[in-house]
Amino acid sequence: MKTTAKRLKTLFYICIAFELLLIVLYESNVLLEGAWSGNAEAEFLVMTLMQLVTVCAIPLALRLMKFSFVRQYITSHGCAGLHKISVLRLLMLFVPMFLNSVFYYEFVKAGFGYLAIILAISLVFIVPSQTRCDSEL
Repeated sequence: MKTTAKRLKTLFYICIAFELLLIVLYESNVLLEGAWSGNAEAEFLVMTLMQLVTVCAIPLALRLMKFSFVRQYITSHGCAGLHKISVLRLLMLFVPMFLNSVFYYEFVKAGFGYLAIILAISLVFIVPSQTRCDSEL
């Protein structure tokens, strides 16, 4: 159980570091921003898609461990099942957050930044720890 908690913490902090690295690269002009800023049609489609993904991913990720089929999977597979489901839950929030950050810099629109901030705030509710792993197992 300790190894599962340590792996999840490591993944959590690596994803946060990766997000911060992306922000630093854009803010220091290593990666150039605004490449897609003139394409209004693409912006509308991407914004609509990312809003839907964000609105659906947050409640699903926060309630994932409450679903009966997830509970059965964790019960039948033990620590390995908990690790897989927990990684899935982390990625359900980190991937849209990363994409929203990229789109924020590429389209130069604040809406993507707000979506990324909302996802970052929701990460507080799924921080992996030993007691969380014990209670979810």
